[in-house]
Amino acid sequence: KDFAELAKKYSEGPTKDKGGDLGWFSRGQMVKPFEKAAFDLGKGEVSDLVRTRFGYHIIKVEDKRPRRNKPLEEVKEEITKSLAKARAAELAHERGLTLIDQMPYEVDLSKYAEENGLKAITTGPFSVNQSIPGIPASRKVREALFSLEKGETSDLVEIQGRFYIFQVVEERPSYLPELKEVEEEVKARLIKEKAVQRAKEVAEEFLAMLKEGDKWTELSKQYGLTPKSTDYFTRRGPIPMIGYEPDLQEAVFGLDEGNPYLDRVYVSSQATYVVKWEGFKAIDQEKYQKEKGTYRFSLMSLKQREFFKYWLETLKQEAKIEILTPVDEI
Repeated sequence: KDFAELAKKYSEGPTKDKGGDLGWFSRGQMVKPFEKAAFDLGKGEVSDLVRTRFGYHIIKVEDKRPRRNKPLEEVKEEITKSLAKARAAELAHERGLTLIDQMPYEVDLSKYAEENGLKAITTGPFSVNQSIPGIPASRKVREALFSLEKGETSDLVEIQGRFYIFQVVEERPSYLPELKEVEEEVKARLIKEKAVQRAKEVAEEFLAMLKEGDKWTELSKQYGLTPKSTDYFTRRGPIPMIGYEPDLQEAVFGLDEGNPYLDRVYVSSQATYVVKWEGFKAIDQEKYQKEKGTYRFSLMSLKQREFFKYWLETLKQEAKIEILTPVDEI
């Protein structure tokens, strides 16, 4: 029988309506078992049953053709945008270096920026352990800034593709505040620490009794606790009523009916938990079948972008490229 007609009738994949036609694809675009089976076949040949993490497949190779580089006309727009972006970053870097080179030794950075058509932004005070307000800087950047003296400017600093020049306008020495300044804060922190410690002790006692055979419901009543049940959640999504706790999520997925309790209590920044496994729900096959094509397409797109980047770098090394339109007119 015709392979496409059989695919339309029996396939559960996203290309069912197209008779299973995946179009042209190259190595690196499909999962390994599928790729190996497909590329081991000759034109017109049909595979045995192939298993991947997406399910079972039967593959027929309709045609093969040598791998080719796309002609310039097909990728001209992508190349233009990519080169324009790269050129813009290059110009920003050059402008920053020029500003550094022409900067007077003693300078008010705000005035200097204004003179050059730019606007300086002044942050509030921050410590080496705090993030710089409005800037996603790393600790290394903050440590470098704390090595500067008052009035001193930094070199040109690149952070996530943007370029910055910093100047220290004020220094506040570290100091031990008077107790009256922080009394309420210290008191609140101490109460919280004691409460967390006590909650952990009670939770550990509760967990030990559960493991000795006490019943969850009766023991909860004895301790005056009201257990709460979450909805089902995945490894990647947040836990309902708790939030995103990667360590806890990883641990609970190791529980089952024969081993329903974690070996220890879990302490988060918000509360202390004794966790009980209540059930497992398999994936929604219907939803999965509808969406797996989207996941495959996303993976294919990622591979294509990686290949395009590699191809573009190769092209740039082998060709002389001139940008005829100024970047600010694109």
